[in-house]
Amino acid sequence: IVVNSIWIAIDADYNNAGVLTEAHWTFQVMEIALSVFFLFEWIVRFGAFRRKWDCLRDRWFCFDSLMLGLTLFETWVVLIVISASAWYFKDANASRN
Repeated sequence: IVVNSIWIAIDADYNNAGVLTEAHWTFQVMEIALSVFFLFEWIVRFGAFRRKWDCLRDRWFCFDSLMLGLTLFETWVVLIVISASAWYFKDANASRN
């Protein structure tokens, strides 16, 4: 949490890109690394529940699941959609000419 908080401050101060794909590679690597780390942490915490349904009773786990979902959506889904749309529109514009 501390490393992520520090990274958010650095990202806010020095990253001028609107989307991750336009950011400097260090910002991209850190975003992906932090999301992978949080996914690993979530998997370990989920594995610690004896009965997996009990995770739904743990409010902190539910909150962390929501935060992880938003992080993965922002980092991976948006990245894939932007990349795919850039490829599609580049290909569509090339076929018009």
